[in-house]
Amino acid sequence: MKQVALIVALTLLSNAHAVDAQPNANADAQMPGVSVYLLRFVDTGQPHVSVYPVTLMPVTNRTIFGPRTSFLGPTNITVTNPITGGPAAVFQYTNSSHYATLVSVQSMEYGTGSSWKAVKLPTEAVTMPLVPPNSTVAQTIPVADTNIAWRITVFCIEQARGLPRVVEQAEQLGKQAVTGQKTETFSGRKYIITSSPPATK
Repeated sequence: MKQVALIVALTLLSNAHAVDAQPNANADAQMPGVSVYLLRFVDTGQPHVSVYPVTLMPVTNRTIFGPRTSFLGPTNITVTNPITGGPAAVFQYTNSSHYATLVSVQSMEYGTGSSWKAVKLPTEAVTMPLVPPNSTVAQTIPVADTNIAWRITVFCIEQARGLPRVVEQAEQLGKQAVTGQKTETFSGRKYIITSSPPATK
């Protein structure tokens, strides 16, 4: 296992210097890679509960020890998905960096004149969307009223850079060789951002 990771690390080592030598690397390290703004309000329809059957089939992964099956199947389950419905705010994330970033809403507030009041986070907000490099991703969150201002505070964490990223990739490929399952690690730069209103995106 250690030998596999070491071979991969040596193979990828040259990439670390290329990553560290990217133009404007110092400036990029100072500026948040992801920004977020309130894109628009939408109506998501009537509240309802979606119930549907799902059949989970076993997955065979290729490993250095040969084929490995994830579980004995098939397995039949029923998925219940409550849909809040009603008015919602669409927030758009824009990643201007070269690094994939996970985002997680930490708080949500509505404007009351010159101040902001926090509300309990809806279930739809308690997710961690992945924003790929140089791309945009939208997240829809239910709101009580579309005639007032809303904002969210978001925690962002990037994939590591340079040599630490190469080491992580080696570990990930080593684990994939053993388990047959692909994983991603996010242990890079961390920062907090607050959404902007549509007029100041």
